[in-house]
Amino acid sequence: MSIGLSTWAAIALALLCLPIPAHALEPHDQIEWAELVDVEAQDFEDPFTDLDATQLSQLSEIARIKQQATQGSIDAKLKKRGEIRLEELEGKLRAQGVDVDWLISQRWIVAERRHNAYWRGNAELQNKRVSLVGYVVPTMQVSTGELVAFFVPQAGMCSHLPPPPPNQLIRIGHAKTEDMGFGRMEPVEITGTLIENRSTELVNVVDGLLEMNSSWLLEVESVVRAPTSKPAMLRPGILRK
Repeated sequence: MSIGLSTWAAIALALLCLPIPAHALEPHDQIEWAELVDVEAQDFEDPFTDLDATQLSQLSEIARIKQQATQGSIDAKLKKRGEIRLEELEGKLRAQGVDVDWLISQRWIVAERRHNAYWRGNAELQNKRVSLVGYVVPTMQVSTGELVAFFVPQAGMCSHLPPPPPNQLIRIGHAKTEDMGFGRMEPVEITGTLIENRSTELVNVVDGLLEMNSSWLLEVESVVRAPTSKPAMLRPGILRK
């Protein structure tokens, strides 16, 4: 079920009627989407990027065979077949200069680094009043039926295009009472307070069900039409989960 125009309109008017926090008259920073990311979390060694698709597949099969061998209940004939296959795969990779044992020992370490690169936001923006240009995606929670809204850097994201990484996807606070009066493909500038608050929502969008992973919550103070629809610059290299 996609969200209709009437629901979009219903999501829009109270944003302008929300109570203004005491700090609303304080200066705010105009930021870019790339600034939402923890830059240090992006800078890490990932030895798996040096492998091609075949090598990655072979390494994955080796790890699976080794895991099965530790289970104890595996059939003797199947275990012997696995040992033969393991020797074959390890021989091929080592002949290509791949350190099989070291790479397998690194897989969970690298997985954690990728996770941090994917989720971690810029700590300097925590509880900071900012202004940001982007596009609002109104939608509905599958579990509760409640209206929710997200703020994204580029038009069409979360509808016909994939969502951005969590640390460049913002959930809008007070979505149930918001009514913004703008089209979903129209750029807007939102001013409010950023809070690093990780969430995962299963929602209905134009193309069906979609899991929305967000690292940020934005407590909105004001929304205006943006003077430009220039595409936002995402920070490169953070699509690794």
